[in-house]
Amino acid sequence: GGLDKNYRLHKWLGIAALVVSAVHWGWAQIPKWLVDLGWLQPPARRGAGQIQEGLIGWL
Repeated sequence: GGLDKNYRLHKWLGIAALVVSAVHWGWAQIPKWLVDLGWLQPPARRGAGQIQEGLIGWL
């Protein structure tokens, strides 16, 4: 009856949460690994002067 349906729903929500958390973790870690392997370049860092120029251009 209803208890079996709730169990199945709870089980599949748990599996979905595990999959989503693994994908989220990979989304954050894989680019770092690719930079370490030399397959990607690290993002360019902007200095404070560039931020000010962007703000002045925006105003």
